[in-house]
Amino acid sequence: MSINSYGAFRAVVSRVSSSTGEIVVRMPPSFGTDLTASISKIGRTSINGVWPVPTVGEQVLVVSDDENLTNVFIVDVSPSLNKLKNLENRVYALEHP
Repeated sequence: MSINSYGAFRAVVSRVSSSTGEIVVRMPPSFGTDLTASISKIGRTSINGVWPVPTVGEQVLVVSDDENLTNVFIVDVSPSLNKLKNLENRVYALEHP
């Protein structure tokens, strides 16, 4: 499977498993036909045996390291709630020594 292009692409999550970490996305027919790709586990990890996965039907932004879609990654464009809470706690600690 080849897309003859590099960059970021919109995709829709079509299948997930929080027990295995599997995420499969479908990219729309801007490439001439619908393409499906599995999201790489590189840089992802399970938490207490459960993999964080998006919801089926969710729109995501994906990138690939080559035109053959060897490794496809979801680009996280939203801030993590945990990171925001940690930042909020640090700001509070600085303001209230």
